[in-house]
Amino acid sequence: MDEIPVRNFAAFLLPLFITIAGAGLGWSTSAALAWLERDDEMVRAFVSTFRSEKSTALRTELYRTLLREVGPEKAQDALLATGIPADGSAHNIQHEAGLYLYDTRGIEGIVLCKPTFRYACHHAFVIEAIAERGQKAIPEIMKRCSTEGRFVATQCAHGIGHGFEALYEYSDLPRAIRDCRSGIGTSSPTNLYWCFAGIFMENAIGFHEGAPSPYRLYNASDPFYPCNEKFVKKMARRACLIVQSENTLYLYPMFNRYISKAASFCGTQKEGLVRRICFDGLSRQIHQISRGSNEEMRRLCKLLGNHLEEPCIATIANNAYFYGDNVTAVALCDSVREEYRNTCVALVSLQIRARYDTLSERVRACEIFSRDEEKETCIKVVESMRRVPRAFR
Repeated sequence: MDEIPVRNFAAFLLPLFITIAGAGLGWSTSAALAWLERDDEMVRAFVSTFRSEKSTALRTELYRTLLREVGPEKAQDALLATGIPADGSAHNIQHEAGLYLYDTRGIEGIVLCKPTFRYACHHAFVIEAIAERGQKAIPEIMKRCSTEGRFVATQCAHGIGHGFEALYEYSDLPRAIRDCRSGIGTSSPTNLYWCFAGIFMENAIGFHEGAPSPYRLYNASDPFYPCNEKFVKKMARRACLIVQSENTLYLYPMFNRYISKAASFCGTQKEGLVRRICFDGLSRQIHQISRGSNEEMRRLCKLLGNHLEEPCIATIANNAYFYGDNVTAVALCDSVREEYRNTCVALVSLQIRARYDTLSERVRACEIFSRDEEKETCIKVVESMRRVPRAFR
């Protein structure tokens, strides 16, 4: 998008300064933005300002204002147009769209959520609905989400898990797990898994409250707690391990945010499943830390050890596709050594298989790969439910 004239740029910033700083001048944001005559000018102003602003808090306020002024559909497209890396920071900012839609449209508003930034709009929407309406919101939510496709349904189930943990004020994890089983049911193991993952993510991070809750189950010296509790079984345990592994650098002072320390911890895990999940989660954290720089991803992956650098890159490629960044996913697979390329392609293909409902859609999605042998690998993965090679062994 083109840069906007200075007068429009200032017109957009003024109401934001009023909102953020609380100047108390009695001006409404709407009145200040009346200087702008068309939505596309507001969008251009937003994109320009957002790109130059580095503070996540101020970026979030910019987006919140745009949602109010141009509506959720144009605002979500504008956030994507900023070019912000599709990582955890973007995911959190996109939560604002879900909060806005639920507050203004109720349950029906979820169909206006766009799938960008790891379905963050859906997540926040469902968290708010559960927090306000409890269990009775679940059937209607899942019915509406299922009309949008299988993958959307999994992300709504994930939001329901977040909502249960927040609903019980972070103090009754066993009840939240039971409610996932009863509310989602066992007919769709994938939806049930994502509900469990939402519980443990909310317990760890506290999206609904904006910060980790003092009542959560947390042990600063054990990154895999509460996964080892007796009430966390089978599928719930796996979901817990995966969520915990994706937050070790941020939530555990024992690592002091040093990747090498976290990698050493992963290497000491005796159970093969836990060790693999630990390295996998650390790789996904590297994806977020790298802020879209493939070179930085490669540099940080080397800190896991030479024999783990390529599995780390392959895992990030999988994560990039999950976040909607197809270009990075393919570029990373192109960059790995030949002996790891098939594994990398297969891991990205797993995300394609999960994303699309029909085989024809999946096969078309395999066209992102340029080499014929890579397309063939992708098609084999999406045509069946066969297992694929692990990145970390």
